[in-house]
Amino acid sequence: MPTNVLLPQWGMNMQDGVLLKWLKREGELVEEGEPLVEIETAKILSELEAPASGVLASILVSEGQTVDVGTVLAVITAEGEELIQPVSETKTDAGTASTMVQSIQIPATPTGLQVVPAARRLAQEEGIDLNLIHGSGPNGRILLEDVISSVTTRDQVETNSNQISGIRKTIADRMLQSTQTMAQVTLTTEVDVSEMVERRRSLVATWRKHRVRPMDLDLVVEAVAKALPDHPQLNATLVGDALKINENVNIGIAMAQVHGIIVPVLHSAEKLNLLEIASGLRDLAKKAKDGSLAPSEVAGAGFTITSLANYEIDAFTPIIDPPQVAILGVGRVLEKPAVHNGEIAIRSIMHLSLTFNHRATDGVPASQFLQAVTRELEKSS
Repeated sequence: MPTNVLLPQWGMNMQDGVLLKWLKREGELVEEGEPLVEIETAKILSELEAPASGVLASILVSEGQTVDVGTVLAVITAEGEELIQPVSETKTDAGTASTMVQSIQIPATPTGLQVVPAARRLAQEEGIDLNLIHGSGPNGRILLEDVISSVTTRDQVETNSNQISGIRKTIADRMLQSTQTMAQVTLTTEVDVSEMVERRRSLVATWRKHRVRPMDLDLVVEAVAKALPDHPQLNATLVGDALKINENVNIGIAMAQVHGIIVPVLHSAEKLNLLEIASGLRDLAKKAKDGSLAPSEVAGAGFTITSLANYEIDAFTPIIDPPQVAILGVGRVLEKPAVHNGEIAIRSIMHLSLTFNHRATDGVPASQFLQAVTRELEKSS
């Protein structure tokens, strides 16, 4: 019996995706779990795997098309099985379902070239010939950094810098949606993190055997993970007028990419110790860099942390990623004079900026959460 290949919903925010490239042609054998087609969603580039083994009997959606979640992309049949009428459902002008036969032959693609989706996408955008790139990944697989290196070497000035498209346009659209549909308020506080800095320094030797170097962000994530269970209104999503409190503390961490920002998710952070948090963040950062994040690793966040500490920024106004209701901005740690135990001393100071949706919660609960995070960071251990 034929098996339909559907566009799945990777995350609650996903509504559609762009079909970038078919990795198999009509008539070719496919194995269950084998990469079949490259899809670009609002957050990542990913490979959709074949749901069954057999023959790719019919491709129903051509490269470059944007399709809704649940759309039939192709049909797989068993070997020797005849597909009499491959169909996909479309909407007529009257809005009623009709049946349309559509079979699109995809031209042959070079064989043997292993490329992660993010690298292929960047190469297409920049006009880079992948056949001329030596991949640094396993078995010569071309990674995102390989294509970035090729673009840098080319040293060509962008001639269309004013055009916003692709992932950059998706980010811009979501940020515009965020500011237009939420009553966003930002609270900023100054935190004495001298004890946090000392704790981080004390962990350097202890963690050396684990090949993990502690960072300030690790301790911030730990503090948020400890504070959120006691302040559930901040660990929530708002769709329409329905506020859903999340059962687990799934924290999104904004990370910079060549195309913009991606937000991998550290799931069930409240159950992790500090070393596990740090290791999880390093793993997500590595995958974000080489474009190998799985859809599940960028879905399900109930709260987001974004840091500009590496860019010498003290405080800023972060924008909420809907349907979440809050986001925490982290500034740099700066040594400066401050009153401590009634005396002037040089202390390590950090600014935290919490933006929350006033439709979902009020200023007092938001302030109490920010205060709880502050208290965690000010602890000596």
